[in-house]
Amino acid sequence: LVTNDLDSKFSVVITDAQGNTETVDYIATEVTSSFTTHRQPLATAGKLTQMLNINIDASTTIAAQWGDFDNSIGGVIECAVIGLKPGLGEHMFWGMENRISHLLFGVPAVKGIEFGEGFAIAKMRGSEANDPFATDGERIFTTSNHSGGIQGGISNGMPLLFRVAVKPTPSIAKPQKTVDLTTMEETELVIHGRHDPCIAVRAVPVVEAVAAIALT
Repeated sequence: LVTNDLDSKFSVVITDAQGNTETVDYIATEVTSSFTTHRQPLATAGKLTQMLNINIDASTTIAAQWGDFDNSIGGVIECAVIGLKPGLGEHMFWGMENRISHLLFGVPAVKGIEFGEGFAIAKMRGSEANDPFATDGERIFTTSNHSGGIQGGISNGMPLLFRVAVKPTPSIAKPQKTVDLTTMEETELVIHGRHDPCIAVRAVPVVEAVAAIALT
């Protein structure tokens, strides 16, 4: 994602480790940021991009392939912030990654977060991972966005892009082993009632909202 033009809809081309690509459309929700004294128009947009080991375009597609309805699955949510000005953040404890991560880990079931290329950047060389700067005579931008719009904890004017890992719902219909605290004996736990098979589906607007709050 290398364009920072604020619009009601935009697309991101996602490439996985095998080189497979997928275009994901986002519908942006406009928010207003008071991160600095100068208020600016922003848009945050999130989309569920992965369940199990499958890149998805709709949760119903996964449901048809999943078939294990007494179990649960997790998911990966990708979120983008469009319209963020450069120079926001801090190089140490209140950098942009720090602010966003601090709040996102307050969301139940969130177990991981990565910005830009994330963990995949560890497999790249510096010449590949660095985002070259360029200019059109009026503004400065980068021709790639491996850093996810953040360098040294400070926004660089490119779209801020991150992904959140959401764990599977722990309350499942399958019997699970546990310990009875009264008898101190191993026993079996069976959970009844209705529980979401994938809470990552519900978490998409939550992640969007948290990103907006982190920038206000």
